[in-house]
Amino acid sequence: MCISLQGREKIGLINTFTGMNISILVSDVDTVWMRDPLPFMAQYPQADVLTSSDHLVRCLTHFVVWWVVS
Repeated sequence: MCISLQGREKIGLINTFTGMNISILVSDVDTVWMRDPLPFMAQYPQADVLTSSDHLVRCLTHFVVWWVVS
């Protein structure tokens, strides 16, 4: 399966689980967690999505926090 199709499948699965009100943590298979990410995430209880980057290009912050206003 090509990368773009895998990405679409991943988004579909994320949508399915979040639609069932299940919290999920998605990471690439080559990710190494050096410490528990949950305490960091708990700092942003109002966030619906927390994301990070591979830092392939320079960016101002390591994390982006999105809030979805309902």
